[in-house]
Formats: sequence, structure tokens, C-alpha cells
Amino acid sequence: MSEVWTPRQAAEFFRVRVRTLTVWEQEGRFPPGAVTRTPGRNRRYQAGPLRDMRAATTEERQEHAMTEDEVTRAVRNLDEQVAKLHIRLNEVADDLADQLSVISSQVGNALAELPRKEAP
Repeated sequence: MSEVWTPRQAAEFFRVRVRTLTVWEQEGRFPPGAVTRTPGRNRRYQAGPLRDMRAATTEERQEHAMTEDEVTRAVRNLDEQVAKLHIRLNEVADDLADQLSVISSQVGNALAELPRKEAP
């Protein structure tokens, strides 16, 4: 007979919480027959299909994994973009400060031109 795991054992195998296994089951992520029920309706996991499932996931991740050079280039590119954004944000902040100064001066001039009420 094949090896059967409890939810806790399966969760430890995938390094996830038991609740995650329940969600995966609801989403249909397990292959047919991988999850069974005991007569008491407790879940049990067939080890073989779970091992195959993890192996396939690992292979897929490796296919999509970036090389160290690709990661280095991506990080360098992001650093350059962040530096450009920082420069642009400083330019925008300077423009806003200039505009605020002009508006403040205009408000001050407008207030100075208002007639003053004399105290009784």
C-alpha cells in the first residue's frame, strides 16, 4: 500500500499551513486521487502524487529562474530607474516650491492692497 500522510505531514512536506492545503484542495490543485477521506471524513494525502506535484513545481521554478547575471542586470536597471525618479522628484519639488513662493508673494501683495478698517 502507498504511503499516506496526515494533513500536518503534508503541510510540513510543502512547508505551508494545514489551512493552505484545504484551500489548494478547494481550488483543485491536487491531482485526482491525491486527497482521500477516512471513514470519519478526515483528509489523507497520498505521498506519491504529492511528491510528483512538488517535483513538477520545482522544475517549473527552475525553468523560470533568473541567472545571477540577469538578476544583477535587473537590479542595476531598477537602481538606475530609482535614481532617475529621485532626480525628477527633486525637480518637481523645486518647481512646486517656486510656484508656492510666487503665489505667496501674490497673496501678500493682494492683502497689502486691501483697504484697512480703522478701529473705532
